[in-house]
Amino acid sequence: MLHTVSQISLGASSEWSKAQSGGRFSTPIGDLLLVAHAQGLSGAWFVNQCHFAPKLPADMVQQFLAQDAAQSSDPILQTTVNWLRCYFVSGHEVTLPALPPLYLLGTPFQQAVWQELLRVPYGQTISYAQLTAQVVQRLQLPPSYKGYRGVAQAVGHNPVSILVPCHRIIGSNGKLTGYAGGLERKEFLLHLEGAW
Repeated sequence: MLHTVSQISLGASSEWSKAQSGGRFSTPIGDLLLVAHAQGLSGAWFVNQCHFAPKLPADMVQQFLAQDAAQSSDPILQTTVNWLRCYFVSGHEVTLPALPPLYLLGTPFQQAVWQELLRVPYGQTISYAQLTAQVVQRLQLPPSYKGYRGVAQAVGHNPVSILVPCHRIIGSNGKLTGYAGGLERKEFLLHLEGAW
């Protein structure tokens, strides 16, 4: 099942200081910091993950961590909380609601990688090599392009964990490899989806 996305907007990294709302949301595998701009959800990081809210101003991080996303009146956060609740109680047979509007802030290359992540269906995995081939096709790069590291870096800097499913990317040998939220979380998410 592919994710249904109501809207994807793309923006520059400099837009982080314009976030309008945020809050902490508890999941079975740790708290997430959710951040929304007027255009859509722009951040969903595990509180102790690598690359945690790297460009969000520190005062906003502290302000948003002190707020409960489940109590927010922001419609983007409400939709996100509903989606995450459905995701974590769903099990292997699932029909998830549409994702909230997404506002993905990063370089054009990162955005291309993140858009390809959204194409990986629930309950399935692809390798970094397969993802790289899809990015090469999307960006019309030469077929000889071997930018695995650039793709892996963009995956690792995905600002919207779980909803933009970077956890579905595995090594070419079929093994679990890097996940900014930690391999235990990646394994949990893939197990939840019946992909591991």
